[in-house]
Amino acid sequence: MAIDLSTATEDELAEFCEGSCHVFALALHRLTGWVMHAVLDLGEPYWIDPEDDDNFIPAVAHVFCVDGEGRFWDIRGCRPASDVHSEMTDWLDFNEYGSEDLHDEDSLRTYVGYWSDEGDPIDRPLWDYAEEDISAAESLIRRVLAGVRGSPFEAQVQPAL
Repeated sequence: MAIDLSTATEDELAEFCEGSCHVFALALHRLTGWVMHAVLDLGEPYWIDPEDDDNFIPAVAHVFCVDGEGRFWDIRGCRPASDVHSEMTDWLDFNEYGSEDLHDEDSLRTYVGYWSDEGDPIDRPLWDYAEEDISAAESLIRRVLAGVRGSPFEAQVQPAL
């Protein structure tokens, strides 16, 4: 796979590949306007409507951002779209691979937190976040993606915390 690697530390990679990828993607979306791309396991529902088995929320495996050239970005760096499926299926086991483009934060919210518009609250696959989490991820992005070829942050190198 042709990943242009970020300068993220092992701890940062673990945090944003094992539970906080959506925070990284949302922060990158806010900084760039890029579309978020959720990789889903459609064969493993996270939540199923007790009254309608066809109404479910799938498990979320990972969330990327996609730039205007179709490259996929996350804490690890940047890779071409053609590598994403094989990267994800090498990394994780899927019952049924799927994906969804998320054009705004409201679309991402479908998968985030514990809430409902009416009735019993629904536990969703991604943990809720605060503005402080997004701000911290924005600072991290500017630092770890600064050296990645084609990054909009190349000239904005930040010192490590």
